[in-house]
Amino acid sequence: MGSPPRTAGDTVEDIQVAAITGGCILTVIVIAIAAITDASWKLAELIGQVWPW
Repeated sequence: MGSPPRTAGDTVEDIQVAAITGGCILTVIVIAIAAITDASWKLAELIGQVWPW
């Protein structure tokens, strides 16, 4: 019983799936960081207009 023997093709597919999944997660994190940074800069500018340093 057990799982069928794995071929090199299976391993390549696993690596591709992992790379695509990891790439998507990484992209989302980068976009989120960029959005948060952008928002904090806008907030700082807004506060600077209300309370001039």
